[in-house]
Amino acid sequence: SFSPDRLSIKTPDTVTLYDTNTWQAIKTFVTVGDMNRFLYGDGRLLTVGNYSPSKTTPYDTATGQEIKTISVGSSFMDNLNFHGNGKFLTVGDSKANKLTLYDTTTWQAIKTFDGKYADFNEDGKVLIVKDDKANKLTLYDLTTRQTITSGGNYAYFDKDNKVLSVSDDKANKITIYDLTTRQAITSYGSQVDFTKDGKLLKVSDNKAKKVTL
Repeated sequence: SFSPDRLSIKTPDTVTLYDTNTWQAIKTFVTVGDMNRFLYGDGRLLTVGNYSPSKTTPYDTATGQEIKTISVGSSFMDNLNFHGNGKFLTVGDSKANKLTLYDTTTWQAIKTFDGKYADFNEDGKVLIVKDDKANKLTLYDLTTRQTITSGGNYAYFDKDNKVLSVSDDKANKITIYDLTTRQAITSYGSQVDFTKDGKLLKVSDNKAKKVTL
């Protein structure tokens, strides 16, 4: 299959990187044991995840050279995920319930979060980390490298990724954030919906049986 940028392909029993301009092989990986995660980061990076032992190794797709090996302390690595432009990589440790965010320019760990699942919002500016044990979300600003909020169960962004709402089912509370000013407005409710034009936010409170716009 082809990578997202069409620069490399993989074959069933081995994974071989090819330059599709010259069709010369760059590097071949033999899939031994539980080596079963091959993930592309914007075409310039390929990380090879191995569940036993639990580690991932990023490679430069232009040269096939190993960049760094990232080891995970537990027996199971989870949530190996590249940022859309390849600038960041998340690596989760299921046993320890920890997730580490790496800068793929320096390959230094930026921050380790509680939780083992993560994703990036559509514009790639916010990392969302889910901690199932504590039943909470952590939202992290990748530009300022500051935590926006830690708490709540669900996060919703408006269509322009300028407004964020975080709902907390247990507290029956929704907190609304302006992602430009980082100002928070708290409204009580249990369900939130943005209008199609993104100009209005509807907050429904099922307990009080009322709707606030």
